[in-house]
Amino acid sequence: MTRRLRWPRIEITGRWPRVILRAALGLTVLGLAAALYFYVFPRPGRLRPPGVVEVPSGKRILVLAPHSDDETLGPGGFIAEATRRGDDVRVVLATNGDGFRYAVEDEYHRLRLTPAQYIQFGYVRQKESLAALKLLGVPAEKVTFLGYPDRGLARLWLDNWSSDKPYTSPYTKVAHSPYRNSLTPAATYSGESLLADLEKVLVDFKPDVVVIPHPNDAHPDHWALNAFTTYALADLRQKGQPFAQAPTVYLYLVHRGDWPAPKGVHLSGLLTPPTTLADITTAWSSLPLSSDVTNLKYQAILQYKSQINLLRRFLTSFARANEVFGQLGEVPAVSVPDGEIKMTGNLSDWAAVSPDILDPTRDTIARRLEGSGDLRALSVAADSTHIFLLLQTRRPVSAELTYTVRLIPFDHSAGPYRHQVIVGVRPPSRVTLTNPFQQEVTGGSQVVVKVSRNAIEISVPLWAIGSPQRVYLSAETSVANLTIDRMAWQMVEVEGGKALSSWPGSE
Repeated sequence: MTRRLRWPRIEITGRWPRVILRAALGLTVLGLAAALYFYVFPRPGRLRPPGVVEVPSGKRILVLAPHSDDETLGPGGFIAEATRRGDDVRVVLATNGDGFRYAVEDEYHRLRLTPAQYIQFGYVRQKESLAALKLLGVPAEKVTFLGYPDRGLARLWLDNWSSDKPYTSPYTKVAHSPYRNSLTPAATYSGESLLADLEKVLVDFKPDVVVIPHPNDAHPDHWALNAFTTYALADLRQKGQPFAQAPTVYLYLVHRGDWPAPKGVHLSGLLTPPTTLADITTAWSSLPLSSDVTNLKYQAILQYKSQINLLRRFLTSFARANEVFGQLGEVPAVSVPDGEIKMTGNLSDWAAVSPDILDPTRDTIARRLEGSGDLRALSVAADSTHIFLLLQTRRPVSAELTYTVRLIPFDHSAGPYRHQVIVGVRPPSRVTLTNPFQQEVTGGSQVVVKVSRNAIEISVPLWAIGSPQRVYLSAETSVANLTIDRMAWQMVEVEGGKALSSWPGSE
């Protein structure tokens, strides 16, 4: 005999319970509607940058952009004001933006695209940049195209550094630049090739001012171009290039959640930095624009016809009565006496160590939901033999996630090529160290990790990373190879670091 399950019947009797239930349902619907409204029509941030961008006339200004249109969206007004003053402005575009599939489909009215069409679309975007920059006062001969892979710069930075291991674009299907006007003909899609091109541009032009994407820009091509340029400037400083000792570096932002807000044409409105980036280490400044420069920037944005059809409200929202720029500098790791940081999980050892990298929290839906993967801060300290890292999260660390710290030791005496040391932590006890020769070591005495409630302490012997005087570092969290959060790359000075002539075990 089969029994049929019956759900209990709930009856609500009386006037007030029904009123309360209806009110609760109404408030829920209203809350969802409000959330949807503010997602589609976000409110502008409240932060007003305290500083004002001031660039004396007669300067040599280099603007670096990941894609054709970023140079106009971010610093377009800056460029127009500078060319009107008579400054020498050069613009370099790292990629041609040939990997925007929807735009290519719209351009050729086809769903099945060929590599040749992606390449041809790259030339279309080049022409749009040249037209926009001409309006802003930059002639074609002062615009340089590098021809590296769209949506591939982060891969060049993290994975495909060596030209022996080039990156292949999933769009153009090539591992070198197919563009006839690239700075380096048939440039290999590798990190060292892009670094060489950037250093060539910097040395040839010797800029007083460098304008690059912000390291907290959400688009991988943007933060990666920042990482490459910051690395190139540090490399040239170490090589003794006078111009690289103290250039002014301004950071512009394009992709960051629902920023800028509100969307659409607001030529008399003001841009403010995203609220999520207001309380971290960036020093923000504003560049007021005259109404005719704002209108000129708006007209320049309209030159990107291949983008306007799909992204009009987003693109035109950058034409405002001002632009915002950030500035960051190198920070020193705190020098501590030997044995000061005991790696016992007692974070009082870190009381005198301020965070070197502050990361915004709750800034995406994934990070709101998975607070264990939402990074807050990374602190760096060093004694005579070790470098110490304290990675802090918003919620208690989770055994379901992987916490990764990437370190790029920076010192010429450590070798002729760039090394990357990767420390991976899977709480509570799995630790891996990937050394410069891509050999993974599990456990062992090289790296000591201590997991506490909302923090992970990591101790790495200086010899294991080449005993550098500077370290370029970042951190990220992931689950099943899906990134939850990523910290901006930051150059940190390691006081007292004594560089080795070679890596341990190398010949």
